[in-house]
Amino acid sequence: MRSTFSILILLTLFTCCPGGIHAQRKTYNMDSLWKVYNDKTKPDTIRMRALQNYAWQSQIKSLDSCLAYASVLHDYAKRVNSTKFLGYAENDMAVIYKKKTLYAVAMEHSRNALDDWTAVHFDSGIVVANKNIGGIMYNLSDSKRAVEYWTKALTLAQQIHFADQITSLYLSIGHLYLDERKDTLALDYFFRARRMLDSLHDEKGLMLDDINIGAAYGNMGLTDSSIAYLNAATRIGHRLHSTEELVTCYDDIAYAFIEKGELKRALDSCRIAMKYADTMRTAKDYLLVSQCMRSIFDAMHNSDSAYKYFKAVVLYEDSVNRDDQLGIINQKESEFRYQKKAQADSLTAVASKQLSDAELASEKKTSYFLFAGIALVILFAGFIFNRLRVTQKQKIVIEQQRKEAVEIKEIIEEKNREITDSIQYARRIQRSHLPSEKYIERNLERLRAGKN
Repeated sequence: MRSTFSILILLTLFTCCPGGIHAQRKTYNMDSLWKVYNDKTKPDTIRMRALQNYAWQSQIKSLDSCLAYASVLHDYAKRVNSTKFLGYAENDMAVIYKKKTLYAVAMEHSRNALDDWTAVHFDSGIVVANKNIGGIMYNLSDSKRAVEYWTKALTLAQQIHFADQITSLYLSIGHLYLDERKDTLALDYFFRARRMLDSLHDEKGLMLDDINIGAAYGNMGLTDSSIAYLNAATRIGHRLHSTEELVTCYDDIAYAFIEKGELKRALDSCRIAMKYADTMRTAKDYLLVSQCMRSIFDAMHNSDSAYKYFKAVVLYEDSVNRDDQLGIINQKESEFRYQKKAQADSLTAVASKQLSDAELASEKKTSYFLFAGIALVILFAGFIFNRLRVTQKQKIVIEQQRKEAVEIKEIIEEKNREITDSIQYARRIQRSHLPSEKYIERNLERLRAGKN
């Protein structure tokens, strides 16, 4: 059976995809999403959900656009203290960095997403984060830890009946065992996935799984079973117009026929694969089919044709290697830019912290002065209030004393009037009983005249 070149392409489809949470996202009108996000009358959760979907769909234009909007979502979620949406933002950034093959950065964001979702007990998110970490471990050739994280994710996904993720994890673990040539174990997981895919009516998933099963049977030397599942995959591929997968299917079928010694049928299948490779027009697809053609013509002892495809293999290998080298260079440049940005952000954060500390100290000092001023104002106000209260009391006392003095004066005046009236009355009585002064004076004169 041929190498696992195309199998690894299929594995990438499952381990690099966002899985679960993103797999269930519908496709929305971008303008509508942006309008909802900018509508500040909407609740924060609805606005963040719109921004999350906008960020994810924007990767169709460019991965950097997705990263930029995911960063906006991260800042928004942090501002409104939404740990769940912080996890969404971290997860989106992790997936994009993984697609950029910046595995260390992707790992950092995946772990952040796992921490955020664990903090709020968001089980679906925990499944996805563990799955993504396992995928990164796989890309870093750490199969043991990849299985460890995938098994954690699978156990929780089964507990919460997360069907999409259960299927994806079966496929991921199956691919890992297929790479390690543990074909029986690989088939076990592929058939588990097939039952799930069949219940979900997922034709694309069934097609990919049939390719996987065909590859496993081919590794085991069971070519008839391999061809049967690969043919089933081609039928779905034709219905779905899945050109890339059809290249893989027919190429695998050609290798199976080589194993059976049916070289003409192998050549027919390989030519169909070449037809679809011409549609794809990628160096990797041409390399894949050229290697198969060379193997067929070698088996046919057709040295001229074999040499022709040998040269094609060398040419396409150089092209693929150049692309790989450019990819590595771009990856290193991206890592350098990221590290440089991280250092700049770190310095900015330090400077910002220092400035913040200085501002905080200044604010504290201002606060102390303000509080001292307020305390003085309160004390002064208390003093004034107390003086006003004392003055008011004194005023009340004085007014009371004035009223009492007036009342005493009135009483004295009344008594004086009464005394005066009594005296006058007594005088009138005395006058009424005593002779008048003229009478007395006349009698005195008469007495004096009698003596003479």
